[in-house]
Formats: sequence, structure tokens, C-alpha cells
Amino acid sequence: MTNSVKYYWVKKYISEREWNNYYSQISSYYNLGFEGIGKNKRLKIAFIVANRIPVDCIECNEEELLHIDNYRRANNNQPFPLEKIGKKSY
Repeated sequence: MTNSVKYYWVKKYISEREWNNYYSQISSYYNLGFEGIGKNKRLKIAFIVANRIPVDCIECNEEELLHIDNYRRANNNQPFPLEKIGKKSY
């Protein structure tokens, strides 16, 4: 029996302060922009996880995956969401 790894691109809502102090320093995280207004304004970030989706995250939709993929390709930051992991992109 082979144990395979399943990857998910997920999004999570954080504060702008969290983005500035931690997440923005790590290229694995992608800023999807703000949602909400006033006290409910939150920043939506995306990243890849393996095997299961964390309880505080939601799987990204196709539009979000396209934005992430375009950004990561422009910066040559792999993996690319719209490409199978393990496939060589030369």
C-alpha cells in the first residue's frame, strides 16, 4: 500500500498586523486582499498544505487559484497551483 500526499491550496483570514509582522516575510504565503469593512476588515491569505485542510482554513476557489498561479509564475515561486506537484516546469 502506498501512502500518497494530497495537497490543498487554502485561504485563511488574518489581521493586517499579522501579515506585516509575520506572513509577509515568507514567500509561501500569498496576499489575496482585504474583505469586510470597519472592525470586520480582515486580510485573506493563501498557502499550500498537505493531507488535510486546517480547521481555520477554507479551500481556495478557481479564481483565487488563478491569481496565485499567475503571481507565483511571474516570480518563479514554485509550486504553481494549476500544475501538478512533482511535474518539472522548464
